[in-house]
Amino acid sequence: MRGYHDAPELTAEVIQDGWFHTGDIGQVDADGYLTLTDRKKDLMKTSGGKYVAPQKVEGAIVAAIPFISQAIAVGDGRNYISAILTLDRDNLAKWAAVHGQADRSYEQLTQSDEVRAAVQALIDTANQRLERWETVKKFTILDHEFTVDEGGVTPSMKLRRATITSMYADVVTGMYPREAE
Repeated sequence: MRGYHDAPELTAEVIQDGWFHTGDIGQVDADGYLTLTDRKKDLMKTSGGKYVAPQKVEGAIVAAIPFISQAIAVGDGRNYISAILTLDRDNLAKWAAVHGQADRSYEQLTQSDEVRAAVQALIDTANQRLERWETVKKFTILDHEFTVDEGGVTPSMKLRRATITSMYADVVTGMYPREAE
């Protein structure tokens, strides 16, 4: 890309050292192709100074856990990365049937020790795909999914990270008990 279409003044503002600075983060593969992986403004910086791309963490979680519906990584300015998770009703029902818990409600299952242990084991698997400073140390499973009506999801079903972390500030704070002291 050479610049903004018919906007040389905007292009001049973002060209630095011969590079077009869009605010995107990407990787160039062995064949020279650029793959955009994140937005620079979305990066979290831990209290230890490490930058973490929340989409990478969330992608690892969703890939490793078949009954995860939604995942939000948190940890900006914190000691470690945590996650707020929601579970897919249909896949959780399948899990419950296999594990002899089909008689329990969705809400009961999301808060059960058995489901938490299953999620923890799969979080451990997801963490193997991440750098040490990106790994999820704690997580909270909600008993409901984020919705458009509550404001946590856009009409196109994209999660609103800032809105969710604000709405669930008490949940986030609860995953960092030592920092509150």
